[in-house]
Amino acid sequence: MAALVFADDFNISDSLRKRFATVIELLHGTSGTIQFFALMFRTKFRIEVSKLIKKAKFNIKKTFHITEQEVSYLLEEAIEVKPIEPRLYSLTIAKGGTFADIFEGLTKNSLITIFTSLSLKYMNEKPCNSQSKTHFFTKNKLSRLAKELDLGIIGRIPIFQVPIEEYFPSVFYQLRVESSCESIYDSLINPLNYYKIINFISEKGGRSGSFVFSTFDEKFIIKTITSNEAKVFLFKLLDGYIERIKLCPQSRLARIYGVFKVLPLKQYVIIMENILHSKDKSYIFDLKGSKVDREVKFDDTLCPPKGVILKDLNFQQLGYKLAICQDKAEHLIKNLSDDFYVLKEAGIMDYSILLGVCDEFSDDEKLNRYSEKTLTGEIISLGIIDLFQEYNLSKVSETAVKSVFNKKSEISSTNPQVYYERICKFVISIFSLSKKFQLILSDTV
Repeated sequence: MAALVFADDFNISDSLRKRFATVIELLHGTSGTIQFFALMFRTKFRIEVSKLIKKAKFNIKKTFHITEQEVSYLLEEAIEVKPIEPRLYSLTIAKGGTFADIFEGLTKNSLITIFTSLSLKYMNEKPCNSQSKTHFFTKNKLSRLAKELDLGIIGRIPIFQVPIEEYFPSVFYQLRVESSCESIYDSLINPLNYYKIINFISEKGGRSGSFVFSTFDEKFIIKTITSNEAKVFLFKLLDGYIERIKLCPQSRLARIYGVFKVLPLKQYVIIMENILHSKDKSYIFDLKGSKVDREVKFDDTLCPPKGVILKDLNFQQLGYKLAICQDKAEHLIKNLSDDFYVLKEAGIMDYSILLGVCDEFSDDEKLNRYSEKTLTGEIISLGIIDLFQEYNLSKVSETAVKSVFNKKSEISSTNPQVYYERICKFVISIFSLSKKFQLILSDTV
């Protein structure tokens, strides 16, 4: 995209702008962008481009562990394929556009790449027993996807942009089978997903620094995570997480069906099951049982917006309680407490209860595994999300700083044991139960 903007400004030929775009894409995430800006003002530009292509070959070999012949093939494909023209799909950057416009466009391009990589991965999926598997795709497969989507722009994505590494593929494949997971590919393979990306429609209220995107049918969530979050989940929690779901299919832990790294972007991504029933018709709360920085401001505190993720203090201000029968409440609280225990044992903290309250629905609507009807006529959806945070130095520092100005009991960041004890007590308080029954439950969890 930057190549197109600057090529227009400097009247650079089509053939040369293709080379610009190729170099930038190949070095994306490293020194590519910096070198590009520097080279724009150097007289011996063609010589420098040649040097950069050699460096790109080395980086490709190092990253993907492929031969010199395969590198040459990838570069030939990159030069032959016309770079995607942002103007073709509403990502217009006019002359004089701001850097905010440019970076929004780059983000959209990255999301389209992520979505395309995942779609190619789930096309004709086959079980794999290795700990990780890198998926490379052919130009023919990309063309088939473009034809199935009826989106020509997908066919013009250079194939070196879409390799994806999948972690523990057999573990997640088995989890999808045992959880009766619907076809992920069917949810990905719809042009509406790409139109949502183009219009930059993400889920409001996602964690800072991550992008959260629901498929067009709202069955699955695609979320970006950091490399550290991926390592925590895969190597500290995964075994206990899988065992918990196997032993208790009623577990409210969010079902994560795949962890990936889109290699050229160096971006980790997860696919998880959507917890919420009819998100846009629901009041949504991200609950941790704490108070500091746990409020979303809006005009009328007693009339919150639907489809926006609110927090603990918003929930408290509304005075809402979940009205379900005592037996169901006891069973649900026990399940949640056992789920929290698994997270605590793995050293995980800062997870949340995601609660949705939907009061607009028809009687024939199908409920998902996280949803049920209340005695007061709503559909509530309740699950546990954000399972990636360990109590590291950053969180210890956050606790220390916030403790200077706030009570420790009101701060989200705390060690896994204290976090577990607090959220277990908190979850009892969100149900409409007699005080006597609340005391009984408090003694059992």
